[in-house]
Amino acid sequence: MPVRKSPDSRNFCKKMESLTDKKIVFRKEDINMMSFRGVNKELGHKKRNYSLLKFKGGKNCHHYFELQVYKKSNGKKTDSQDAYEKGLKEPKNPKEMTERMIDRADRGAYRSTLSKIKEIIGL
Repeated sequence: MPVRKSPDSRNFCKKMESLTDKKIVFRKEDINMMSFRGVNKELGHKKRNYSLLKFKGGKNCHHYFELQVYKKSNGKKTDSQDAYEKGLKEPKNPKEMTERMIDRADRGAYRSTLSKIKEIIGL
């Protein structure tokens, strides 16, 4: 979320948006596997793999992940709160999953990079 269609978006974000436009939904397992395989590692610290659930498209990213619950029996989307009340165990997701990197105080910058920036500008 959201589909922005910004010409300034990174290639990774554009690809994810195009799949979202086609109503493709990613399971948590799919996103974790993309993280493990490093599908966006060019934006990771020192070009390493990183958690897409936590850091999405990297520094200054405008996207976030939205939890959706589907019934296994018919594949249809259902209200998550209703599903939890009926016994579905609430998943343990990183708290950062639903936040945009651009909204964080550090805008998603790696700690040592942020320290260098603060040093340069005198903070």
